[in-house]
Amino acid sequence: MKALMISCLKATELTEKRLHFGLSISESVQWHLHTTMCSACRLYSKQSMIIEKALENTISQTSHSTRISDAEAQSLVNKILKK
Repeated sequence: MKALMISCLKATELTEKRLHFGLSISESVQWHLHTTMCSACRLYSKQSMIIEKALENTISQTSHSTRISDAEAQSLVNKILKK
């Protein structure tokens, strides 16, 4: 059986994995137990979620205002491939 207590390094890794991919049941238990007792990792988790949401908002706003046509995209691809 895996140890229930994990290091802060592992907790931060699981925080990022949790945001992007999801955690297994054992990872979720380990992460929850650690962040319940560790205020630094709890704060890291909150800050990481805020950053993710801000990035998602920025990307969605930028992608709507800077769309390029297929011809422009193909032109850029051709320029890149020539170099």
